[in-house]
Amino acid sequence: MATVEIYYYPEAGGSLIRVPLTRRLSRLEEIDTVDAEDASNGYLSTSRAFRGVRRRIRVTIDRVNWMVADGKSLHRALVPVIQHLRNGGVIGLTLDNTKTYAGYIAGSISQGASNYNFGGNAFSVWPSATCAPASGDEVVISTPPLYGKYERRLVGSVTPSSYGFYYVGFNGETLAYNYESPSMLRWHGFWPALKLPQDSLNSPPITNEHGISWSLDLTLEEDPAVYYLSGDEYERRPRILSTLGGTTAYSPGSRFTIDEALGNVFGGQSRITPARSR
Repeated sequence: MATVEIYYYPEAGGSLIRVPLTRRLSRLEEIDTVDAEDASNGYLSTSRAFRGVRRRIRVTIDRVNWMVADGKSLHRALVPVIQHLRNGGVIGLTLDNTKTYAGYIAGSISQGASNYNFGGNAFSVWPSATCAPASGDEVVISTPPLYGKYERRLVGSVTPSSYGFYYVGFNGETLAYNYESPSMLRWHGFWPALKLPQDSLNSPPITNEHGISWSLDLTLEEDPAVYYLSGDEYERRPRILSTLGGTTAYSPGSRFTIDEALGNVFGGQSRITPARSR
């Protein structure tokens, strides 16, 4: 049975924790914000300086009964998740834990192509069972927000290649853009790296009604660094993130959290950095 699930690593060098959301989401919507500025000349012709899209989603669960054991248990499970986000950490979120897959491009693809070179599920240690693209899945193909490429396609076929990646064919559809690394294909209901934006830090994510019921209201933003875990445009090869830690214990230094992996992309440190250590 499909379950909405959160994935996160509360400790640096620690193990993955899965949090199944045992209550139905009352809302999940994309609420992107665009960073752009328009300028007009004397002829009223306009040019736009585009600086990317902050890809955001809003997740809500309404009125969970706080008087029953299951409602109390879910609330307790979410408290450290929220604290992790406040500390600067990221979480993964899937609407179906049998479809938890996202992977990076292998090589490059031209506009009008009817397939995507999928390097495999980079987050294969997160779901409890094997997840991969399948016919009938709706997938998102995108680039980092700075480049602004984003589209949805319906999978028609999945064929292994002799180079170690998969040709994900689309059902009578073709790509609108050219793609090369960094680029990602993911199931449309899976976000591997979501953070709490600064303008949401002081909005209470959990509210309650007289201690009888509680509600969750979270606005989360995609972390652009997740695209660069596959390497840059000069490193065009399939990439499975085999160093991501799973739910079992492992020796220090042999596995990493998603926060550590993202931190290594741009700054060489975990996303979670206490002020006293800066």
